[in-house]
Amino acid sequence: MAAHPATISSAERTRTATAGAVPGHIDWRRVASLLHASRALDDIEESRLLPERKVLYQFSARGHDFAQILLGLELTDAHDGVTVYYRSRPLMLALGVSLEDAAAGPLARGGSFSGGRDIGVVFNLPRRTGATVLPACGGVGAQYTPAAGWAQAIRYRHETLGDQSYARSIAVVLGGDASCATNGFWSALNMATTLKLPLLFYIEDNGFGISVSSRLQTPGGNIAANLRSFSGLTILEGDGSDPEATAELTRRAVEWVREGRAPLMLRLTVPRLSGHSGQDTQAYKSAEILTEERARDPLPHLHEFLVPEVMAESEWTRLAAEARAGVERAVEGALARPPPDPASLTQHVFFENPDGTRALQEQGGLAPEGHVAAPASRTARPSGPRINMLTAIRRTLDVELALNPRMLVFGEDVGPKGGVHGATLGLQDKYGAPRVFDTSLSEEGIVGRAVGMALAGLLPVAEIQFRKYADCAAEQLNDCGTLRWRTRNRFAAPVVVRMPGGFFKCGDPWHSQTNEVAWVHGVGWQVAVPSNAEDAVGLMRSALRGNDPVIFFEHRAMLDGAWARRPYPGDEFVVTFGEARRVRAGAELTVVSWGAMVERCELAAAASHVDVELLDLRTLSPWDRRAVCASVEKTHRCLVVHEDNLTAGFGAEIAATLAAQQILRWLKRLGESVAENEPLIEIETDKVTVELASPGSGVLREILKQEQEEIAPGELLGRIESGAAAGAAAAATPTIAAATVVASAAAGTAGAPARRERRAGAAAGELSPAVSRLLRERGLDAAAIRGTGPGGRVTVEDVLRGGTAEPREPVAREAAPRAAAAGAEEAGAGANAAGEIRRVPHTAVRKRIAEHMVQSLLRTAPHVTTVFEADLAAVLADRSRRREEFARRGAPLTLTAYFVQAAVAAIRAVPEANSRWTDTALEIHEPIHIGVATAVEGTGLLVPVLRDAGSRDLFDTALGLNDLVTRARAGELSPADLRGGTFTISNHGVSGSLLAAPIIINQPQSAILGVGKLEKRPVVVDEGDEEKIVVRPRCYVTLTVDHRVMDGHRANRFLEVLVHTLGAWPA
Repeated sequence: MAAHPATISSAERTRTATAGAVPGHIDWRRVASLLHASRALDDIEESRLLPERKVLYQFSARGHDFAQILLGLELTDAHDGVTVYYRSRPLMLALGVSLEDAAAGPLARGGSFSGGRDIGVVFNLPRRTGATVLPACGGVGAQYTPAAGWAQAIRYRHETLGDQSYARSIAVVLGGDASCATNGFWSALNMATTLKLPLLFYIEDNGFGISVSSRLQTPGGNIAANLRSFSGLTILEGDGSDPEATAELTRRAVEWVREGRAPLMLRLTVPRLSGHSGQDTQAYKSAEILTEERARDPLPHLHEFLVPEVMAESEWTRLAAEARAGVERAVEGALARPPPDPASLTQHVFFENPDGTRALQEQGGLAPEGHVAAPASRTARPSGPRINMLTAIRRTLDVELALNPRMLVFGEDVGPKGGVHGATLGLQDKYGAPRVFDTSLSEEGIVGRAVGMALAGLLPVAEIQFRKYADCAAEQLNDCGTLRWRTRNRFAAPVVVRMPGGFFKCGDPWHSQTNEVAWVHGVGWQVAVPSNAEDAVGLMRSALRGNDPVIFFEHRAMLDGAWARRPYPGDEFVVTFGEARRVRAGAELTVVSWGAMVERCELAAAASHVDVELLDLRTLSPWDRRAVCASVEKTHRCLVVHEDNLTAGFGAEIAATLAAQQILRWLKRLGESVAENEPLIEIETDKVTVELASPGSGVLREILKQEQEEIAPGELLGRIESGAAAGAAAAATPTIAAATVVASAAAGTAGAPARRERRAGAAAGELSPAVSRLLRERGLDAAAIRGTGPGGRVTVEDVLRGGTAEPREPVAREAAPRAAAAGAEEAGAGANAAGEIRRVPHTAVRKRIAEHMVQSLLRTAPHVTTVFEADLAAVLADRSRRREEFARRGAPLTLTAYFVQAAVAAIRAVPEANSRWTDTALEIHEPIHIGVATAVEGTGLLVPVLRDAGSRDLFDTALGLNDLVTRARAGELSPADLRGGTFTISNHGVSGSLLAAPIIINQPQSAILGVGKLEKRPVVVDEGDEEKIVVRPRCYVTLTVDHRVMDGHRANRFLEVLVHTLGAWPA
């Protein structure tokens, strides 16, 4: 057991102090004055402010007050840290809090502990040159583990960082007897005793937890007696109403922890001379108990102790009067302070406010002490092989540990084992146990410790083994998130909590939960959910260098998933929180996802016949509303895909944001005529503006919802009086109802209600966004186009066949297009009857190819083509040597294999050929996945993808190509075989074509290589000093590029390398 013989002998560990001389080191006049002031505050609140409803939460400290004042006067070190609870105001007064500030808290006035944001008895006190009071919480027992974290930070700053100003600093935690039954108490006790932390457990035992006897909190009602055999803990206890005994015990306890650098428990029995709170009548206490408590009131005991030995009766009376008058003035001053400004309610939830301004907290984290982070870059600089997400996280922790000596990493099994997932493997060996260490099995202790460390100016990185286990730390996580807001930016606790979770291998209730939405719902937490190794690096580094608490959710399926692997993006790479990543561009459907579901969405999009725009949110708090809304404004459809329970997931937040609507403006005025399907109202949905079409023709007679009013789907907005002419009798009154815009099928409108007549061109199906855009661009009316899609739906091909026309006026020319459409239909029918036209319905594959080609060429990328000629003599000679050997090994050697190998060499020389264009950056792919166009009889052209072509030799390339082509022609390709290409080769020469330009780029790629027919051609060659005409095997090669990505000279460089590689084979 820990003991310090010079202070308290082992025989005195549980001794109750006995009487003696008045302790001379205490300013007893100040003690008396503070005690009178504390009593006056309690009395005024109980008798006046509470009945007047000016104080809503009142917790009297009468009976606890004297002992707390003595404790506060002993806490004189610049780095002492104290955690308190709701009955700790006397301690605050002893530490120097003004009477007016103390009164302003319960009155919820400005300038108080929380500025009116919290109940007034959850105290805090940021200080640099005196004891810091860590932000208190409303939860009983929540104060213990942050105190242990502060104590461990004291040791770390003293012993590891070498700061001698922490040599005598201690941590103190105040708690009542009932709090000793909580998880927090036991977790902190384990930490303090196993680590020998300088932590004083100051227990005020009044015998009751509200109304429950202390005998139900611990056997016999005495926690000190029950802990006498607890190894590593020194215990003192006594009567907190006895002035002399309390003073001596308090002095000894504080001195013991300062000198012994080890934990001690001081238990003082005190009376609770009021109800638990202002509303508590104490009816559960017997008259005998109430009488006994009044007899133990420390105020008269102090009077008896000091008068007349220390002061005269008159001085005692004067001090009481002065204290009362001071409190009256303080209460008046507090009442004169303004209440909280509602306009500032959302300030200080995060370091960055909603208006973009930033305000640095007074204490907590690295920033208030002037820490400057290492340089950072938002540009990835990939290097080395693809690594899994687990390695990426470990490497980032390693780099940041080396850069920041105040960073610590801890959790269950993170030390020698390196974490149950391996994320911290080797870090303890490299940085030592003080910086990378194991903890006891208590998630509350892990997170509470992290909060205390952060408040002490360190950067704690805590690991929770699985998401489900974070539930055990829910109180500490909640308190940490609200800390900045509820202290009005006096404190903040920027911690990083790593939390693996999600479905992997098999599902069970303990290891497979996601439920990241719980922390998004919680106030003050940033939440990152990376889907791949590169983003994991950038997000982790941003979290470690930020100034807010972060939940870093690591999906278990992605930790070693092949899809999530990326090259390491560099030691400076960061990803800004709140910026989504566009995984693929599209125009027909927005898909929003994050974490493990991003991979599945990309696979599904590649296999679908829908032009999908896929957004990876990357962070859920904050989330990129602007990117999502901008995409939905383009596609008019949104699908949210995430892994969670069916109800109340974060996807509902996104859907609600998109569905929230208000009327932006009416396009018609009362009394004006309106035609059916004519745009009538503009509706705004969080930065997406759409039009709502009129459900019928007539006169707008009533507007029920005004501009800027919020509306709900299906809500009645107005009425149209129908009739043949203005003023005619109304036969019917169509109503205008709001639609759910996010679910709208019609482009540019808000999904108007069912119409009495459908337009001919749109019969049996609404127009797709792609069709609607083409119609607008070409000035065509769908009613004038005969649809050939299912049920007569107008397709892209129908619009393209329709040519161009001038935009039609909405009403006056309505009949003409209908007549033209009818005439065209009749003419078509006649021609078909005469046998001049044979209709061959399009297959789904052919339709998808057509839509993709139109999208790529006309609406996405400006195409530019360059042409070179390649000599294949060396390739043919090599092929002749290797063909039989390769065939025996199961890999028929085709010329395509050589073109793949040459393309890899060219991509390495011109990496932007293996990229994709985004609005904010050019994304260059490190892996080279080459799609090879393959003609399939009866189906069309498929493009199976040869993966990791850059890591294959010629044999592996031939083997892979043979497998893909064989399965393509047998109809056995899976959707996965067709996705993820980064570059494409089209060998159109196999069908006799010499040259093709441009070959349409396979979006979202940036280039496509075309290979023409191989034929023998006469060529002039130099042989010594002579020129000769020889016959050589040659073919044309073309490179069609997205001109946004590269200019002509870079495209020429690509073909230069390609042709040289083929001509010099195998050099």
